[in-house]
Amino acid sequence: MSYVLSTDDNVRFIKSALRKLFPSVKSAHFSEALATSAGYRTHAAFLADNQRVSTFWPLLINLDADAFRQRLETFGYELPPAVDLLAIIRAPELPDRTHVSFRTKDRYLGDRWYRQCQSRKIPFFYIEQKRKYALIHWDYFSLDPETESYLYDAAGDEIRRSMLATFREIAGRSANDKVTFSGSGYTGTVRNIEPDLAPDLAEAFFAILYRPLYKERPSHIQAA
Repeated sequence: MSYVLSTDDNVRFIKSALRKLFPSVKSAHFSEALATSAGYRTHAAFLADNQRVSTFWPLLINLDADAFRQRLETFGYELPPAVDLLAIIRAPELPDRTHVSFRTKDRYLGDRWYRQCQSRKIPFFYIEQKRKYALIHWDYFSLDPETESYLYDAAGDEIRRSMLATFREIAGRSANDKVTFSGSGYTGTVRNIEPDLAPDLAEAFFAILYRPLYKERPSHIQAA
Protein backbone atom coordinates (compact mmCIF):
# COMPACT_ATOMS: atom_id res chain seq x y z
CA MET A 1 0.00 0.00 0.00
CA SER A 2 1.16 3.53 -0.68
CA TYR A 3 -0.07 7.01 0.25
CA VAL A 4 -0.77 9.55 -2.47
CA LEU A 5 -2.50 12.95 -2.55
CA SER A 6 -5.68 12.81 -4.63
CA THR A 7 -5.07 15.99 -6.60
CA ASP A 8 -6.42 16.26 -10.13
CA ASP A 9 -2.87 16.35 -11.47
CA ASN A 10 -1.89 13.19 -9.59
CA VAL A 11 -4.98 11.28 -10.73
CA ARG A 12 -4.39 12.33 -14.34
CA PHE A 13 -0.73 11.29 -14.11
CA ILE A 14 -1.57 7.88 -12.62
CA LYS A 15 -4.30 7.15 -15.17
CA SER A 16 -2.11 8.32 -18.06
CA ALA A 17 0.74 6.05 -16.94
CA LEU A 18 -1.67 3.13 -16.57
CA ARG A 19 -3.18 3.68 -20.02
CA LYS A 20 0.31 3.59 -21.59
CA LEU A 21 0.92 0.20 -19.98
CA PHE A 22 -2.58 -1.20 -20.56
CA PRO A 23 -4.37 0.83 -23.27
CA SER A 24 -7.34 -1.54 -23.57
CA VAL A 25 -8.73 -0.58 -20.14
CA LYS A 26 -11.47 2.04 -20.22
CA SER A 27 -10.80 5.25 -18.32
CA ALA A 28 -13.95 4.77 -16.24
CA HIS A 29 -12.75 1.31 -15.20
CA PHE A 30 -9.40 2.72 -14.09
CA SER A 31 -11.31 5.31 -12.05
CA GLU A 32 -13.42 2.64 -10.37
CA ALA A 33 -10.38 0.44 -9.68
CA LEU A 34 -8.44 3.34 -8.17
CA ALA A 35 -11.40 4.22 -5.95
CA THR A 36 -11.62 0.60 -4.80
CA SER A 37 -7.88 0.52 -4.09
CA ALA A 38 -8.38 3.59 -1.88
CA GLY A 39 -11.08 1.81 0.14
CA TYR A 40 -14.23 3.17 -1.54
CA ARG A 41 -17.11 1.11 -2.92
CA THR A 42 -17.49 3.37 -5.97
CA HIS A 43 -15.74 6.21 -7.75
CA ALA A 44 -18.73 8.43 -6.94
CA ALA A 45 -18.18 7.80 -3.21
CA PHE A 46 -14.52 8.74 -3.57
CA LEU A 47 -15.41 11.98 -5.39
CA ALA A 48 -17.94 12.91 -2.71
CA ASP A 49 -15.37 12.38 0.06
CA ASN A 50 -12.71 14.25 -1.89
CA GLN A 51 -14.98 17.28 -2.21
CA ARG A 52 -15.52 17.45 1.54
CA VAL A 53 -11.92 18.37 2.34
CA SER A 54 -10.05 21.61 1.76
CA THR A 55 -9.12 22.49 -1.80
CA PHE A 56 -5.76 23.56 -0.38
CA TRP A 57 -5.02 20.24 1.36
CA PRO A 58 -6.40 17.47 -0.85
CA LEU A 59 -7.41 14.07 0.41
CA LEU A 60 -4.56 11.69 1.25
CA ILE A 61 -5.45 8.17 0.17
CA ASN A 62 -3.72 4.85 0.75
CA LEU A 63 -3.81 2.77 -2.42
CA ASP A 64 -3.84 -1.02 -2.28
CA ALA A 65 -2.30 -2.47 -5.46
CA ASP A 66 -3.90 -5.90 -4.90
CA ALA A 67 -7.38 -4.37 -4.54
CA PHE A 68 -6.72 -2.38 -7.72
CA ARG A 69 -5.92 -5.52 -9.70
CA GLN A 70 -8.85 -7.44 -8.25
CA ARG A 71 -11.31 -4.69 -9.15
CA LEU A 72 -10.09 -4.62 -12.75
CA GLU A 73 -10.49 -8.39 -12.90
CA THR A 74 -14.20 -7.94 -12.14
CA PHE A 75 -14.39 -5.88 -15.35
CA GLY A 76 -12.77 -8.74 -17.28
CA TYR A 77 -9.18 -7.48 -17.42
CA GLU A 78 -6.00 -9.23 -16.37
CA LEU A 79 -3.14 -6.85 -15.72
CA PRO A 80 0.29 -8.01 -16.88
CA PRO A 81 3.12 -8.00 -14.30
CA ALA A 82 4.58 -4.88 -15.93
CA VAL A 83 1.69 -2.81 -14.53
CA ASP A 84 3.15 -1.78 -11.16
CA LEU A 85 0.81 0.69 -9.43
CA LEU A 86 3.27 1.30 -6.60
CA ALA A 87 6.04 2.27 -9.02
CA ILE A 88 3.71 4.74 -10.74
CA ILE A 89 2.65 6.34 -7.47
CA ARG A 90 6.26 6.73 -6.35
CA ALA A 91 7.60 7.95 -9.68
CA PRO A 92 9.68 11.15 -9.40
CA GLU A 93 7.44 12.66 -12.09
CA LEU A 94 4.30 12.47 -9.92
CA PRO A 95 3.14 16.11 -9.84
CA ASP A 96 2.16 16.47 -6.16
CA ARG A 97 4.39 14.26 -4.07
CA THR A 98 4.53 13.69 -0.33
CA HIS A 99 8.32 13.48 -0.24
CA VAL A 100 11.39 13.40 -2.47
CA SER A 101 14.33 11.04 -2.56
CA PHE A 102 17.88 12.00 -3.52
CA ARG A 103 21.50 11.07 -3.00
CA THR A 104 23.74 13.12 -0.74
CA LYS A 105 25.44 14.83 -3.69
CA ASP A 106 22.00 16.06 -4.89
CA ARG A 107 21.08 18.01 -1.74
CA TYR A 108 20.11 21.00 -3.88
CA LEU A 109 17.00 19.00 -4.79
CA GLY A 110 16.14 18.93 -1.09
CA ASP A 111 16.39 22.72 -0.89
CA ARG A 112 14.07 23.14 -3.86
CA TRP A 113 11.67 20.60 -2.37
CA TYR A 114 11.55 22.54 0.90
CA ARG A 115 10.45 25.66 -0.98
CA GLN A 116 7.71 23.64 -2.70
CA CYS A 117 6.49 22.26 0.64
CA GLN A 118 6.50 25.78 2.05
CA SER A 119 4.35 27.07 -0.81
CA ARG A 120 1.94 24.12 -0.40
CA LYS A 121 2.07 24.42 3.42
CA ILE A 122 2.62 20.71 3.90
CA PRO A 123 5.10 18.82 6.12
CA PHE A 124 8.62 18.71 4.69
CA PHE A 125 9.85 15.14 4.17
CA TYR A 126 12.80 13.79 2.24
CA ILE A 127 14.73 10.54 1.89
CA GLU A 128 18.48 10.83 1.49
CA GLN A 129 20.07 7.76 -0.05
CA LYS A 130 23.40 6.90 1.55
CA ARG A 131 25.95 4.34 0.37
CA LYS A 132 24.10 1.35 1.87
CA TYR A 133 21.19 2.68 3.89
CA ALA A 134 18.84 5.66 3.76
CA LEU A 135 18.01 8.60 6.01
CA ILE A 136 14.52 10.10 6.43
CA HIS A 137 14.17 13.66 7.67
CA TRP A 138 11.10 15.79 8.37
CA ASP A 139 10.43 19.31 9.58
CA TYR A 140 7.40 21.45 10.42
CA PHE A 141 8.89 24.80 9.32
CA SER A 142 7.11 24.49 5.96
CA LEU A 143 3.66 24.58 7.62
CA ASP A 144 1.44 27.61 7.93
CA PRO A 145 1.92 29.02 11.48
CA GLU A 146 -1.85 28.95 11.96
CA THR A 147 -1.88 25.16 11.58
CA GLU A 148 0.84 24.20 14.06
CA SER A 149 -1.38 23.82 17.14
CA TYR A 150 -1.88 20.08 16.58
CA LEU A 151 1.83 19.61 17.29
CA TYR A 152 1.59 21.17 20.75
CA ASP A 153 1.07 19.70 24.22
CA ALA A 154 -0.97 16.49 24.57
CA ALA A 155 -1.87 16.36 20.86
CA GLY A 156 1.81 16.58 19.96
CA ASP A 157 2.65 13.83 22.45
CA GLU A 158 0.04 11.59 20.85
CA ILE A 159 1.49 12.27 17.40
CA ARG A 160 4.96 11.30 18.60
CA ARG A 161 3.60 8.08 20.11
CA SER A 162 1.88 7.29 16.82
CA MET A 163 5.08 7.95 14.88
CA LEU A 164 7.10 5.80 17.26
CA ALA A 165 4.61 2.91 16.99
CA THR A 166 4.68 3.20 13.18
CA PHE A 167 8.48 3.27 13.22
CA ARG A 168 8.61 0.10 15.30
CA GLU A 169 6.17 -1.68 12.99
CA ILE A 170 7.97 -0.80 9.73
CA ALA A 171 11.54 -0.86 11.07
CA GLY A 172 10.69 -4.24 12.55
CA ARG A 173 10.78 -5.59 8.99
CA SER A 174 14.41 -4.47 8.69
CA ALA A 175 17.32 -6.86 8.90
CA ASN A 176 19.45 -4.01 10.24
CA ASP A 177 19.28 -3.65 14.03
CA LYS A 178 20.89 -0.21 13.93
CA VAL A 179 17.87 1.67 12.54
CA THR A 180 17.21 4.67 14.80
CA PHE A 181 14.35 7.13 15.32
CA SER A 182 14.84 10.53 16.96
CA GLY A 183 12.48 13.49 17.05
CA SER A 184 8.80 14.34 17.24
CA GLY A 185 6.08 15.83 15.05
CA TYR A 186 8.11 19.03 14.85
CA THR A 187 11.27 17.60 13.36
CA GLY A 188 13.19 14.37 13.36
CA THR A 189 15.32 11.83 11.59
CA VAL A 190 15.36 8.09 10.95
CA ARG A 191 18.80 6.70 10.17
CA ASN A 192 20.16 3.45 8.74
CA ILE A 193 16.93 2.19 7.20
CA GLU A 194 16.95 0.01 4.09
CA PRO A 195 16.15 1.94 0.89
CA ASP A 196 13.17 -0.32 0.09
CA LEU A 197 11.57 0.39 3.49
CA ALA A 198 12.29 4.14 3.53
CA PRO A 199 9.34 5.16 1.26
CA ASP A 200 6.90 3.11 3.35
CA LEU A 201 8.00 4.85 6.54
CA ALA A 202 8.23 8.34 5.02
CA GLU A 203 4.70 8.05 3.59
CA ALA A 204 3.28 6.69 6.86
CA PHE A 205 4.90 9.52 8.85
CA PHE A 206 3.64 12.07 6.32
CA ALA A 207 0.09 10.73 6.78
CA ILE A 208 0.34 11.16 10.56
CA LEU A 209 1.45 14.78 10.23
CA TYR A 210 -0.71 15.71 7.22
CA ARG A 211 -4.18 14.42 8.06
CA PRO A 212 -4.74 16.77 11.04
CA LEU A 213 -4.48 19.66 8.57
CA TYR A 214 -7.99 18.77 7.34
CA LYS A 215 -9.42 20.22 10.56
CA GLU A 216 -6.70 22.79 11.26
CA ARG A 217 -7.46 24.86 8.16
CA PRO A 218 -6.46 28.50 8.79
CA SER A 219 -9.03 31.23 8.38
CA HIS A 220 -7.60 32.50 5.08
CA ILE A 221 -7.94 29.09 3.40
CA GLN A 222 -11.44 28.16 2.32
CA ALA A 223 -13.02 24.74 2.31
CA ALA A 224 -14.03 23.08 -0.92
